[in-house]
Formats: sequence, structure tokens, C-alpha cells
Amino acid sequence: MNPFSDRKIDTCIEYVLNNKDNLKRKFIENIDIIFSIRKKNYKKQKKISGIIRLPNQPRFYNRICIIADNNHIIEAENLRLYFLSYEKLKLLRNNKKIRKKIGLLLKIAKKFHKFYASESIIKHIPKFFGPTLTKIGKFPTSINHNSSIENQILVLNRDLKIQFRKDINTGMTVGHIRMHPSLLKANVIAAIKFFIALMQKKYSNIKTVAIKRCMGKPQFIK
Repeated sequence: MNPFSDRKIDTCIEYVLNNKDNLKRKFIENIDIIFSIRKKNYKKQKKISGIIRLPNQPRFYNRICIIADNNHIIEAENLRLYFLSYEKLKLLRNNKKIRKKIGLLLKIAKKFHKFYASESIIKHIPKFFGPTLTKIGKFPTSINHNSSIENQILVLNRDLKIQFRKDINTGMTVGHIRMHPSLLKANVIAAIKFFIALMQKKYSNIKTVAIKRCMGKPQFIK
């Protein structure tokens, strides 16, 4: 039996978007979905991770960094996107004093929501950043020259990564407070269906599922 009813999802979305108890913030809050699985099942479950492309872009604004080759540098400049060239990465890597004092590469990694890299450069990323980007779940997505950076990013920004590490809970952004309820609902349902598909015992593995504003109370769908 499916424990995720349309009515319950609609009620939770309505509360998260429109409840009077939600304080107005000076920024646009993201809406996260939080999954919790049963502890006894977590130990038996193999690695839980995967990437789904949501129907709609979840974030109102994405901080993006392009690790670019010469052609992509020109495109990134025209689009006013932040980029790092291959030459600049080499300078940062060779300057050991900067790396030791302020951890510059880690600061760069935490500054952005997503990284993209030209396909000719992506194989060199580990020697510059080490395991940093992989550990924080931000290893760059490859982009090519078959279409414009803008078109590729519009599609790739809808990708949602679900990954459990050492905890039985995980959360990810599925929308924002200015999103239309129907678009948010489509993202929530897509995320739930994908998460269930990752589970060995499907619904019986799942303890709770909730959605919440980044500064609000969770509303439990299950």
C-alpha cells in the first residue's frame, strides 16, 4: 500500500508555502525534502545513492562555477558566470602557502552550489582539488561544445543527488518558496518515487519523509 497520498502531499506543501507562522526572511528560502530510513534496514542496505533529473529547477538561484577550457571561458564571460581556467587552477595548486594558510580550494568548493567542467579538463580535476569535491558531493558535471553552456546548465540544474553516508537521514533541495505549488509537488513526487526505487524493501525501508523550509518546521508526508 502506498503511504504517500496526494492529499497529504498537498496539505504539507500548502503549509510550507502559505502558513502564517512562517516568518518572512530577507532571502528566498529553499524547500528541502528529508528522508529517514529504519536503522535496522540501513545496516543491511547496500550503498544508497543516485541522481534524478527533476521535472523543474529546484533552486531559485544557483551559484555556479565553470572550470573552463578556452572556448568555454569566452561563453562564461558573455553569460557573466564565475569560471576558473586551467591555468589559474595550476597556479592555486602550486602555491602551497595559500593552500595551507586559508584552505583556498576548500573555500572555493563551499562557495558554489554546483560545479561544471569542460570535458577536456574534467579528468584533471582530482589532482587540483583532491577528494574535496567528491566528499562534499560537488564533483563537477561534464559539459561539452555540442550546445551552449546556458542550454546545458538549464537542464543539468534540475539534477538532484540522493546519497546516504554514515547517517540514517538525508535531505536535498526540491524547490523554493516562490515556486508554484503544482511545480513543487511534481518535484516532491519525483524525488519520493526515485528514493523508493533505491530501497531494497521499498516502503518498508522508509521511516519518515518530510518537507520543510530551510528555516521552518518539517511537515511529515509519512
